[in-house]
Amino acid sequence: MEQEQLGMAKREHAPDVDALTDEATFPNHDAERATDPIAFFRPTVTAAETAAYAKTRAIQGEPRSILVAWARTARLDLAVLALIPITVAGALFAAFRLPVHVDRLIVLAVGALGLISAVNLLRNAAAASERATPLEVVRTSLAAQVGVAIFVLSLVCGIFIARWAGGTGITLGVFGVLLAAGYAAIAPTLGAVPGEEVIPALALGPVLFVLTLATQASGKSGSGTTVPLAPATAHALWQSEVLLALALGCLMLAVVVARRLGEPTPAKGQTTRAVLHRRGIRLLFIGTLVAAYVLAVAAGLGRGMPHATVAVLLSLPVAIVPLSGAVLARTDEALAVIRFGARRVALAFGGWLLGGLIIGTAYLRLLDVLHSLIKK
Repeated sequence: MEQEQLGMAKREHAPDVDALTDEATFPNHDAERATDPIAFFRPTVTAAETAAYAKTRAIQGEPRSILVAWARTARLDLAVLALIPITVAGALFAAFRLPVHVDRLIVLAVGALGLISAVNLLRNAAAASERATPLEVVRTSLAAQVGVAIFVLSLVCGIFIARWAGGTGITLGVFGVLLAAGYAAIAPTLGAVPGEEVIPALALGPVLFVLTLATQASGKSGSGTTVPLAPATAHALWQSEVLLALALGCLMLAVVVARRLGEPTPAKGQTTRAVLHRRGIRLLFIGTLVAAYVLAVAAGLGRGMPHATVAVLLSLPVAIVPLSGAVLARTDEALAVIRFGARRVALAFGGWLLGGLIIGTAYLRLLDVLHSLIKK
């Protein structure tokens, strides 16, 4: 008797085979994609699968030590992106056969990394604190106190940078510090402001890039004496500087916009995403990333310009995933693909741009050596 009741219970809870094969419950995507060409381009990943992917990445991203937790609070993964405009500016000078001061590049890198880490520590401390004023946040948060200390140390590096850069460099340096201070003060005071992503993009892109060029252009004594150039070379250098500065600004803006996709909504203020909505933020990411590639390629197409900047196109395979995710994503979970892939795209973009300039410069130097040997 008990065995009969157990068998009936199993049959009651057994899955319905007809339901499992029902076209209405589980549509045949292969048949639809075979008959409808447009359906081939539609995403076949479900919302549950994208949510599971985002959850897995979040679990994998849990800090395993106190050092990792501090590094993520300071967002060192984004701070490393400051090395892209600094190294590209040095490689651009080498491409035009101008002297490169490596010591100045190192001081700039240390100061930029410290400044960015300090700003991130202050913003994250303000986001985690319930205090109303910035002074209360600094007084009660250890992360904010460390951020202030690193901020002061970065200003010490700024003294050396000002000595090398001359009047234009000092103006850019002060402007960059004011941008960093203002961006750090937004979180504890206003919470969020529409368009605030432009501030770090401007500081990490054009400002840092042009500041690096200013430090390299001054004389050995740091008196601000610029390196003399032929008019045609100076014009080509100026065009390349402007286009690469804009390209790096667009690249940094795309990264910052992508990072904001997975962040929680602040308690006060209005974010850019709230103004543009999901469609607008996706279009903003696509537009800025595409503009970065177009400007970087254009920086090497003019007469006298370093054509090696076209090597940045070799990073396009890395950009396919976040770009296709921005085109096809329809849910917040699916947008996580963009957030996870944006930093990788920036690193590939900067790596190929830097590598192209270095390889192109080495190739030209080798041609000069071979030409001199043939003459002998």
